[in-house]
Parts: sequence; structure tokens; C-alpha cells
Amino acid sequence: MGKIKTMKEAVDMIQDGAVVTATGFVLHAMADEVFKGVEDRFLETGHPRDLSLFFLGSAGTDGYGFDRWGHEGLVAKVIAGHVGLTPKLCDLITGNKCTAYNWPHGAVSTQSVPPYRERKDF
Repeated sequence: MGKIKTMKEAVDMIQDGAVVTATGFVLHAMADEVFKGVEDRFLETGHPRDLSLFFLGSAGTDGYGFDRWGHEGLVAKVIAGHVGLTPKLCDLITGNKCTAYNWPHGAVSTQSVPPYRERKDF
């Protein structure tokens, strides 16, 4: 089996309830095509849904990166050091449409996400 995946194959690997993380700040070193692929799939099929996002700071900008995922039902939880540059995610958070935690940058950048299947409180 080859390791190279089409965008559809890659996006289809993200299951409902998955924890998704990204490195980078704003869109530095991030492939926005992947974020768009997930958004397109969600808008077409309603999946993946209830994702938990874990990132350092505003992994995207207005209309790009994680901001593309600012649709009710797509994101259930955000754990981040900064979300201010992602207005659609901010709208979900301030509208109580998802759970959100704002951790200090140092805490986010030095922690790894434990396997979500083993943690009931994450």
C-alpha cells in the first residue's frame, strides 16, 4: 500500500470525534488545502464532526486554516494559546457552540496531547 494519499483519502481518515493538532502560527508552514478539504467534506457530508482542536496560536487567519472549520458541528472543543485571528472559531466559542480552553503559549507548546481514547476528561 502506497503512502501517498489523495486529498479525499487523507481527509476521509479523519474520524468523527478526532483530536486534530497543527504546528505553526497563522498559516506559517501549514497546508491550507488540507483545511479546505476537511471543510468541503463537512459541508458536503456532515463529517467529520465533533473534532477537538489543539494548537498554539491562531492556526489560520480570517477564512484560512482552522478558521475554515468554524462551522457548528464540525468543532466540539478548542484548546489553544490564541484564537484571535480566527473569527469563525471565535464566533463558535462566544456563541457557546463549542467548548474552549485558552492555555498559556508555554503550556501549549510543551505539552503533548494524550491519546483521546484513554482520557475521558479531554
